[in-house]
Amino acid sequence: MTKENPMMRENRNHFIQLYTRAQPSLERFICAQVPNLREAEDILQDVALLLWEKFDTFKLGTSFNAWAMQMARYEIMHSRRALARSRVILDDELAERAAVYYASEDFETAAGKRRILAHCLQRVSQDQQQVLGMAYSEGQTSEQIARHLGREAGQVRTQLCRLRAVLRKCVQSALDSGLPAEEHA
Repeated sequence: MTKENPMMRENRNHFIQLYTRAQPSLERFICAQVPNLREAEDILQDVALLLWEKFDTFKLGTSFNAWAMQMARYEIMHSRRALARSRVILDDELAERAAVYYASEDFETAAGKRRILAHCLQRVSQDQQQVLGMAYSEGQTSEQIARHLGREAGQVRTQLCRLRAVLRKCVQSALDSGLPAEEHA
């Protein structure tokens, strides 16, 4: 077993004493800037390790808290840069909300309505489907659709209004009957 140098032990004890006093402030500082608790805890651990590794650069007689806060600030910025570089940024709360939604009746109801709408769309003509697709899938304005089809923009707006009414009536009829989209004729 290796004997510990008395100077190292004194250094370690001094660090532990300073860090123990600073830790609650560091935790509040980090949590105030990092809303995700798990991420904040990880950053706090990283900061503790960084402080220990860099303790030999700490100037005795200066404020350990201020020095530690500065190190924490750098770790938070580093964490944010790393998060920004990642492809998908989805915090735990949002992921949980999404999971709850997709497991809920609301999602099933919305999915059922989409199936019914798809069925109702099959009941309109190809030309009408094209106009709806241009407006809602492609996001074209009625003016753009009119130019493409060689018609007046007012005619396209009227057609879209009527098609929405037909589709709304078809969907509502299917919902009122309680039949799945596949069975609704």
